Amino acid sequence: MNSDTKYTCPVCGYEYKEEKWAKECEAWCTKHNSCNLEIIKHGQMPGKQQSMNYSYKKQTSLSFDEAKQRMKDELAKEGFGVLWEIDVQKTMKEKLNKEYDDYTILGACNPSLADEALQAEEEIGLFLPCNLLVYKQGDSVFVSVVLPTKVMSVVNNPALKNMAKEAEEKLKRAVGNV
Repeated sequence: MNSDTKYTCPVCGYEYKEEKWAKECEAWCTKHNSCNLEIIKHGQMPGKQQSMNYSYKKQTSLSFDEAKQRMKDELAKEGFGVLWEIDVQKTMKEKLNKEYDDYTILGACNPSLADEALQAEEEIGLFLPCNLLVYKQGDSVFVSVVLPTKVMSVVNNPALKNMAKEAEEKLKRAVGNV
């Protein structure tokens, strides 16, 4: 094995030198929707990525444009439509004359789940739709989604719990298939 080889937990993004720790991390994160301090002490979070608390992220071997299209296709399979697409790179160049790598925000909505959420909490629209990212960091391309269970937890309405969990499962499946 190459000493530079790293194994990444696809749930939280932590990197490990040993595959066994990445697998243990993935199993724990999937089951508990959080990280285990005893496991992550064997790894490290790469760069400034701090996604373990509120997002689900995956690195892909696809190009940026391919990943963006695949993300849209996978969202459609899960019943989500893309309501908007924000080209952050273009916007920052136009508004601030700043250079950014490719970075797109997708606003995705599953009408049935949105209806259920709005019936339970009228002002939940402040948290809709679900935001997803497709972005380039160096030579790597990532796809990421906000975790609805984390977002909905700030509202403290038990009626949202199952809806948020269902939305999260669908969104994680979509991201995982990119």
